[in-house]
Amino acid sequence: MRVLIVGAGPAGLSLALSLVRQGIMPEVVERAPGLNTGGYVVGLQANGWDVAERLGILPALRASALPAADAVYRDGEGRELFRYREELVRAVTNGKMMHVPRDVLVARLAEALAEQGLVPRFGRNITALADEGERVSVSFSDGVQESFDLVVGADGTRSRVRALVFGPHDAFARSLGYLGAAWRMADSHHMDPPYEGYMEVGRQAILYQSMPGEVSTLLCWRSDEVGPVSPEARHAIVSAAFAGTNPVLKRLIDGPVEWDAAWLDSLCQIEMPQWSRGRVVLTGDAAWSLSFLSGQGASMAMAGGYLLAEALGRWPLMEALEAYEARLRPTISRVQNQARSTARSYVPHSRAGLWFSRVLLPLMMSRLFLKLRARSLVEPSMID
Repeated sequence: MRVLIVGAGPAGLSLALSLVRQGIMPEVVERAPGLNTGGYVVGLQANGWDVAERLGILPALRASALPAADAVYRDGEGRELFRYREELVRAVTNGKMMHVPRDVLVARLAEALAEQGLVPRFGRNITALADEGERVSVSFSDGVQESFDLVVGADGTRSRVRALVFGPHDAFARSLGYLGAAWRMADSHHMDPPYEGYMEVGRQAILYQSMPGEVSTLLCWRSDEVGPVSPEARHAIVSAAFAGTNPVLKRLIDGPVEWDAAWLDSLCQIEMPQWSRGRVVLTGDAAWSLSFLSGQGASMAMAGGYLLAEALGRWPLMEALEAYEARLRPTISRVQNQARSTARSYVPHSRAGLWFSRVLLPLMMSRLFLKLRARSLVEPSMID
């Protein structure tokens, strides 16, 4: 079987590595000139953890993971609001929880794939697709045309494959009412604990000490605008959204940020009635885009790639695509529903809401409450 995977992110690389381990050598193309070096810190739990273990990259990821520690949240004045206790979160996840920079996750997957003799073709995008029944004809940006038995779109929330085969982005994107931004930068500010959040009316920020002398950011604020945002406009938009914020955060926003490499986009979910059409199938953010509000985006992207490969190795093509979707869709729908629920109260609407969060969130992070909410916080693993 000749398989084309479009996109070299967690979903595409997990799928590629899973296929190689089954004796199928796919072709992977990525429109960017190299692996993505930006993005935010992602949490791997249950599904992501188990996929990493099956693919042999778990030890390397654990060696690169951020240290396990409490996360402290502050208000705009720097006063502590509440803490996420690391030992309680670890108990809820049965120890299967780690935080790694997204680019580290992608690099470890790519390294494992290279050891199997497969390297993505960077700087190559698709310009046209035509499902001809027995094969899919694909035109590439370099003028070459080839045919494949299966084309997999693993090319992110604004998927080119999805646009060509299923329809425009706006037909499937469901806004969650926020803009988000993330970047990594050198900074001498020492954080103790190494996870620090700032919660204010209408906005929230999380800072990670991703390594000594480096800070990773993840910002979110209420907005009806839709992205993406050009690099030239990113600093002005973020600065305006966080005007008057804590001096620590303001210094990072106005610091030496590589805005070309930063991420800034609207937070949305992709909702589709079907993830495949003929010999074209979607996975990861291209199919469902959980957003970081779910806390499970990277894990479910890896699970999607792994389970698609598993289905392709077990059944004929069309049966495999049906089995893949039947296996995943109930879980994806549940996680999307939970993320939409989270979005309604992710940042306070008012000062009263901020006060309410200060009182309620410590109770929600108690041992008893976490145990009761374990299923909504961590999706059980689907990896056999």
